[in-house]
Amino acid sequence: FCILMHFLRDLFRRDDRQVFDKVTRAAQQSRFKANEVAGFQEIFLGWHDHDHCRFADASADQDDEGGKKKPEDVRALSRSSVLRLFRSIGLKVEGQERENLDKTVVQLSENAEGSV
Repeated sequence: FCILMHFLRDLFRRDDRQVFDKVTRAAQQSRFKANEVAGFQEIFLGWHDHDHCRFADASADQDDEGGKKKPEDVRALSRSSVLRLFRSIGLKVEGQERENLDKTVVQLSENAEGSV
């Protein structure tokens, strides 16, 4: 039992370190302050949870984009979620701005499915 506990603790530490490193790199690249990054994380997690609840009644095989459902441990916002987020704060994304957003979402997408 102790060996299993040590193994699991090491896995969690490794995962925590990877998340921390990823957030640190994003903060450095964006030149945002730590409190600003924390604010963005809070917004992201809130919208992720909102979408997760919103689509919980959908088919078990589908996500909100009609594609394969993402594993529960992967947190990502779809392109449509990003657009809803922008609309909720009064931003309109149209024309060239929408095309630029689409390109940015694809560039940032880790899973090549257009989610960030």
